[in-house]
Amino acid sequence: MPNPSAERSHDLVLQAIQVTWTKASRGMPQAARRNQVPQILELPESSGPGPLWFHQVQARESRDFALEPESRLLDRIPVNWEHGILFKPDDEKLQVSFRYSQSLHGLPRRAPERLPLFHLSPGQTARFAINGRFVSERGQFYRSLTLNLAWRRPFDTGLFLNRKPDRRVDYCAHLF
Repeated sequence: MPNPSAERSHDLVLQAIQVTWTKASRGMPQAARRNQVPQILELPESSGPGPLWFHQVQARESRDFALEPESRLLDRIPVNWEHGILFKPDDEKLQVSFRYSQSLHGLPRRAPERLPLFHLSPGQTARFAINGRFVSERGQFYRSLTLNLAWRRPFDTGLFLNRKPDRRVDYCAHLF
């Protein structure tokens, strides 16, 4: 049976999977739970056509790494996106850049401050991953972020599960 949302059009589909933990989950058995959080998930059904379909999933140590999904349709593709991601669409391609910020991405520092990540042509997908170590008034914590992107590709709930990304950038560092 065809997927009814496959006909719905989005210029950009973006999935953000973010995992947050403290020192308590650095070792076993909690590290095993943390490492079970996938970097790719099935997308929820799209709520209709629009330039940007955003699917965000949080997995936090405080909630035993249970997946907390949220989706929304946006009426435009912002130039400056959350997590220091910059989008520059043109007639065909999407340029994706990254702006490092210690408050958003933690340590170790990634240099230079602004980096082009990749260009996506219609139909292409990409994955960007970064992690970091942070300090707050409550102590030290860690965060990893994986972004899965698809540019002008027919929507399907298995969009990121059914193929390897055409582009991949990994800025994950050894944190401990």
